[in-house]
Amino acid sequence: MLNKSQFKTILSTYPIGEYKEHKYLEDVFENDVYILKTTKGKYILKVLRNIKVGDMKEQLELIDFLYSKGLPVVKNIKDRKGREISKHGGKWLLIQGFVEGTCEQDFDKKLVKNIAGHVGKMHKILLKSKFGVQRKKDHVYKKRNLSSIKKHGLDKIQNELFKELNERIDRSKLKKARIHSDLTNVNLLIKDNKLNAIIDWDDSDYDYLVYEIAIFLAHSCVRGKQIHRGKIKIFMKEYQKHVKLNEEEKKAIYFLMKYRLFGILNWYLKYIKSHSERKEMLERGIKRSVRRILKFEKVGVEDFLEKCFYIFFNFNRYGRI
Repeated sequence: MLNKSQFKTILSTYPIGEYKEHKYLEDVFENDVYILKTTKGKYILKVLRNIKVGDMKEQLELIDFLYSKGLPVVKNIKDRKGREISKHGGKWLLIQGFVEGTCEQDFDKKLVKNIAGHVGKMHKILLKSKFGVQRKKDHVYKKRNLSSIKKHGLDKIQNELFKELNERIDRSKLKKARIHSDLTNVNLLIKDNKLNAIIDWDDSDYDYLVYEIAIFLAHSCVRGKQIHRGKIKIFMKEYQKHVKLNEEEKKAIYFLMKYRLFGILNWYLKYIKSHSERKEMLERGIKRSVRRILKFEKVGVEDFLEKCFYIFFNFNRYGRI
């Protein structure tokens, strides 16, 4: 962890005032993150772990682009040499403007509609941009930690899912652009029941727009023992004011939501091995994730599309699913 003396040294290279105080954010897993208060305001300082400098610079350029378009992202702060990422004491770091907001556990319908509008606007802009085109590749679906999946009795569901992902979706009909790739509650800052900022773009990649949608819906609309179809319908109606989805894309959302639910479970299984101090919280997350997968598995793709999109399947066209 950084100390007061190190903060003062870092701030001497930035035009953002002198050090006053700092707070270390303990709930962040990937990087060391601090709220930094100076004589000119509040900022976020990130000490970056295991990064590729080229990828990080590209990510910061993307955030600058979105910020220039008026989208809800944080502002990157440049040091006195005009750099957005710099090395101090052998560690790469960056500073961003502080944005008010909280990470809510539950989103009501009004907030879901607000977020959908912002995501739709963002995707519309990114579809027309060149960001991430050099990363243009097909999405690689990875099976999750198989031994742990078997332990929870989910291996059969996962095997069937991968068969569906590879055989039931025509990927050539899915629109692609640079996306955030982790639109979850912990990366969405909410203020006055509205989206104030999309943060943490570390997982950003060139991928299917519907994968982004599936991530958000899996986290926000599959809660406990409930699937909030009303919220899904609200999201899709508002989103499609900006980007229209074809039938193949709507069908893909169902399978990609299920894929993401396995991803959530895998995240908990991964970190419980290296963060024993948070074992109780992670174990609760594992149990919650298993319940979500089993609940969603009971909803067939036909029922999902009918209830959320008012689409009725032509089985001669799509085959048995």
